[in-house]
Amino acid sequence: MADAENSARQRAARMPESVGALPDPVSTRIVDEIRWALPGRSLVEPAGHLETDLGLDSMERVELLVHLTTVFAVEVPDGEAQALHTVGDLIAALRSRYGAHTDVVRTTVARMWEGLRTARSVPSATPY
Repeated sequence: MADAENSARQRAARMPESVGALPDPVSTRIVDEIRWALPGRSLVEPAGHLETDLGLDSMERVELLVHLTTVFAVEVPDGEAQALHTVGDLIAALRSRYGAHTDVVRTTVARMWEGLRTARSVPSATPY
């Protein structure tokens, strides 16, 4: 019992403070995607270590990161990718990039809608 408590404390100490207890839908979606990509892995929690807790080897870590960056349409530089050792590290890296990406998408969509509204207010030469 004491070993389990120590292990939980050690995992919690490795967890980035910014992750917390999955405070937002993006973090929850990232964890859900990891669970989907790694069926049967029980410790998919922010403090879970990719190698020791989830049993991933280096190739599986790369495959997981490629999967996540594809799903969330973000890029993680190689140097930073090598420093991702826990689920919390993955969450923090993806959240920081995903937020910036969604802001760009929101701005682009807003501009497109504004363009459509403007185009509709101008009378068309060909009535439909």
